[in-house]
Amino acid sequence: MQMDERILAEGCRKGEETARRALYESFAGRLLGICLRYAGDRMTAEDLMHDAFLKIYGAFDRFAYRGPGSLRAWIERITVNVALEWLRSRNPPPPPPPSPPCRSTRGARRSRSRSPTPGRWPASRAMC
Repeated sequence: MQMDERILAEGCRKGEETARRALYESFAGRLLGICLRYAGDRMTAEDLMHDAFLKIYGAFDRFAYRGPGSLRAWIERITVNVALEWLRSRNPPPPPPPSPPCRSTRGARRSRSRSPTPGRWPASRAMC
């Protein structure tokens, strides 16, 4: 049973079970494929797809129909975001590398003149 996107979206916005079932039947295969690309295994991909559908069903009040294909693009974007959130939670970014130690010029050879060269630090100052 193929419903028009606008009618399907309006039914889901109202919470109609038939519209939600039709949405699931229409897009589950496509969304599972997206989740498989990110997850790598079917069981995790199915969990991600179900999480995405829950998010989609709860977000229909923010969906704006913009023509044919807009519903598909919207639910695919939500699905990709769910998969990316899962990846980020699984692989937190590494901590930043430690900053390099300060180089001190103490004990460095001083020039013969006592006054520092204009625009330069005296030799006894640390350079960080």
